[in-house]
Amino acid sequence: MASVEVLSESAAPAKVATIYEEIKKTLGIPIVPNLFKAMGTRPDYLEATWNLFKSVMGPGELTRREKELVALAVSATNNCKVLHSCSHSRPQGAGPQRKGYRRADGCRRVVQQLQ
Repeated sequence: MASVEVLSESAAPAKVATIYEEIKKTLGIPIVPNLFKAMGTRPDYLEATWNLFKSVMGPGELTRREKELVALAVSATNNCKVLHSCSHSRPQGAGPQRKGYRRADGCRRVVQQLQ
């Protein structure tokens, strides 16, 4: 498996550190997810991705929780291990938990039957 260099919070230059702080505050978590740390070595890419993430996961017809469950169901359908592992490592109350994963896994099974 390929490895990707991540930029730690302590080594982040000012622009990246500012985005990292916004990520933690917005998501209500104490650490920056590795997904975003992997983009930290390219600040403009990190900023663009974070802005897109905020627009997609922000207020809309679906709640953030519902959007996370959709992302988790798609991840499970595509056998993506990254999002699956993230959903189990988040602090309590900060996104899909095991109960939410079971719901998303049920959605994945329905989607697979329709294919």
